[in-house]
Amino acid sequence: MIGGEKGRMALRELFGSPTPEIKQAALQGLLIAGDEKGLLELYRGSTDASEKRELLRTLTVVGGDAAIEAIDAALQGKTP
Repeated sequence: MIGGEKGRMALRELFGSPTPEIKQAALQGLLIAGDEKGLLELYRGSTDASEKRELLRTLTVVGGDAAIEAIDAALQGKTP
């Protein structure tokens, strides 16, 4: 279910929930799906510092070029 683009898009939308449990479940789903693109998109769009940290941590677990890009940008105080 989460392997397809529709499933990943649904998880990205659920991450916008004000309910912490739903937000956390969506984040775990994005991790399981390996949705590097979606995590980076959410990271870029977030304005909350703790949320950005959590997204960056998850992105680093997923790995890939987007994670490296986000980490480099965060270290330089920029948005990837």
